[in-house]
Amino acid sequence: MSTGKSPDRGVTSARRRAPESLTVSLQPASADRLEVNEAPTPDTTRCFVVGGSPTYRLGLGQALRDAGFATETADQQDGLGAVCTDAGRRVLLVVLDSATDAPPSVGDDGLLTVALLPDAQPASYSAALRAGWNATVPSDGPPELIVAVVRGALEGRRLLPRDVARQLASARDAQPAVSLEDAVEATKAKRSGSVAGRQHSDITELPTREEEHEIGAWLTALPAAPIGTDRHGAGSITGSAVRPAVATGAIRFVYTDRDVRYAPGPQDETIIRICDEVERCRQQVGIVDGMQIRDVLERSSLRGYVFTGEPVAPTTSVMPDELLQIARPILPEGVSAGQFHQAQVDVWHDLLSGTIDPRAVTAFDSPSLTWGGLAPDGQLQSMIRTLFARSQDARRLFLQVGVMVQNIDQRPMFVAVDTSHGWRLYGHDAERYIRADARLLSLLVRIAAGTVPDALLQGSGDRDSRNAALRQAVLDAHFITLCTGAGRLPGWSLCGAWTRGLRAAVAHNLQLGCLSGWEPYERTEGDTVEIVRALAWDFFCGRAALLAQSLERFEEADDAAFRDAARSFPPIRPDDDGDARYIVAGGQRRRVDRR
Repeated sequence: MSTGKSPDRGVTSARRRAPESLTVSLQPASADRLEVNEAPTPDTTRCFVVGGSPTYRLGLGQALRDAGFATETADQQDGLGAVCTDAGRRVLLVVLDSATDAPPSVGDDGLLTVALLPDAQPASYSAALRAGWNATVPSDGPPELIVAVVRGALEGRRLLPRDVARQLASARDAQPAVSLEDAVEATKAKRSGSVAGRQHSDITELPTREEEHEIGAWLTALPAAPIGTDRHGAGSITGSAVRPAVATGAIRFVYTDRDVRYAPGPQDETIIRICDEVERCRQQVGIVDGMQIRDVLERSSLRGYVFTGEPVAPTTSVMPDELLQIARPILPEGVSAGQFHQAQVDVWHDLLSGTIDPRAVTAFDSPSLTWGGLAPDGQLQSMIRTLFARSQDARRLFLQVGVMVQNIDQRPMFVAVDTSHGWRLYGHDAERYIRADARLLSLLVRIAAGTVPDALLQGSGDRDSRNAALRQAVLDAHFITLCTGAGRLPGWSLCGAWTRGLRAAVAHNLQLGCLSGWEPYERTEGDTVEIVRALAWDFFCGRAALLAQSLERFEEADDAAFRDAARSFPPIRPDDDGDARYIVAGGQRRRVDRR
């Protein structure tokens, strides 16, 4: 970490000695869940925010002041003199370019250091803690989370996301810290040349970390919506569906709370400037040709946007070794990484019926937004987070238009800027806001199609190559989402009597929901009759629902053996005792005994 030229203020460049062992503890509740909305208690602790863009420091500084901390901010060149000369408890929060940067050594036990990490990867947490920082938190995390981490540090606790804490605590062998930059370069070197069009721009040609903080300043500088956000399980402040504006026929976002609906717009100069910049970027996205408004039902006042593109053959640049690291299957003896990779690709193709329309957007026929066929229960949000991990450009594009996906309460949730009010919306409220703005939906289409305007692609580099990389990243994220969800194949499904069609039939049923996972099918050893039996008895949404969904689950299966197995169960008789599960197959209601 560079602390600027400030030798006259007593800051030395000596590295603080890293701890010999890394100790982490699981917090009683997720750090993401901690709320800081009570009346702040005055605190004698002084906080110093150093680094990042001026807007970022302003936003985080205000959040700390609202929480009761006296706060000052400074860029790297201003030095850290006040940190060294002040007495009492002090907290130094520094925006890092690399997680391996060490905190400044000031020889003062009264100073706590908080690393504002460049990303949320477990390796970054580990590297920063080993470098000697007292606490760590992603710099783009919600301000409430950063405040909670500061308070935890003052109480002698390190607040970590549960998954990160468990991964660090369970590590048996200490691994040398690897910087994010080194990891990116190593990954690029490993994958280069494997698939045409998948090379990304060189990391030095992309926007700097400070530029990215400027782009995402709204994450810390803007306040959360005042009441009822879904961020912590409270009630929503928006309607259950978007409604059409009477005059224009466009979709209008609706607040159900009258006080919120008629709240004045932003008054603070910084918030106004940020909202204006977000709006400028949304205008640059524009509305793609073919975006239509469709009625949910005939004679209904509810409407929504829909876009349909051209289906393409699904291809992935995810290699076998990489897939093993992502899916972590237990492969039986004799099953190679290549065979597992091919089986996952086959299931992906089968579930998509051989083609995918990655540009397809639907925002009219269900409460959830769909993109490329992925929709509810966090599936789309998880895919977008995967996309961010594979494409820096995609992440920055979302930030520019005021949209993000963050893990909150251990669930991926949308976050969006309502520029008319100057605040952040979370969860269902944010999703409804996105569904009602054709420009935000058009960004999804443009990213998947690789037609992002030049004005929105920050940094230098060939625009065509970067757009091609965006197209491939969307397909890869779709593939990975399947491989870590319903389509995640266990190793044993590649053995015995299991076939490609049976694997696809089970994955199809898992995607439809109301089933616990792959485990009930292991003991079937690929016997089609037993697979149908296991499915019927694992179904937990009720007997009526199983009957109603039988056509989709059994009769529409692409595998003939699976359909025949469903039809092999005996039709019910007048004297049936009702002590079984029942499905419809071959036009008849059939009895499925447990054994």
